[in-house]
Amino acid sequence: MTALLCLILIASTASAASFDCAKAATAVEKAVCASPRLSALDDELAAAYRGSNDREAQLRWIHDERDACESDTECIEGAYLVRIAELRLARHTFARSKPPASIIGRYAENDDYIDVARARGNQLVVKSEVSFPPSEHICSFEASPAEWVSNELRVAIFVPEMDGKCVLLLRFENGKVSTADAGNRCREMLCGARGGYSYVVLPIVK
Repeated sequence: MTALLCLILIASTASAASFDCAKAATAVEKAVCASPRLSALDDELAAAYRGSNDREAQLRWIHDERDACESDTECIEGAYLVRIAELRLARHTFARSKPPASIIGRYAENDDYIDVARARGNQLVVKSEVSFPPSEHICSFEASPAEWVSNELRVAIFVPEMDGKCVLLLRFENGKVSTADAGNRCREMLCGARGGYSYVVLPIVK
């Protein structure tokens, strides 16, 4: 593969803005073009990747992570979120936007909680534990870095010993936090089959 061809391949697969959606050929390309959410994430990824020299890693991600999702939009979203977080953390561009002060605090009900606390600069840290009756199966994670992007808090949860990576989404409204787990990547890492962080809702208590 020539250097020029490699550059063209990167440009045409890494950003929705860089390929003609009328010519989208793969299931993933068609899904990205059809979804404003995925198109926006694709643009974010292109910006996070810009200037990187690690073309092989990006091509591996496209083939092994993104394109493996085929037409599953939740899976595609989860893959994008993880890759964006990886690139931003590695290049020290994580958490550029200032989070609103109103989201800081503990969100809890009974023994379930999500703690959102300040860290360095614009970065926040989040830790949580929730249980799922009747088996009282517990999902939890220790403090993980989080960044405020487009009115949501993205929590990057990387577990090297499990080779696991996911990004949990926290959204805030009317004094409550709700969670979303694109592609159920966090459930597979943190919870197993009997619970998960999709659609957990907790009120702020302090």
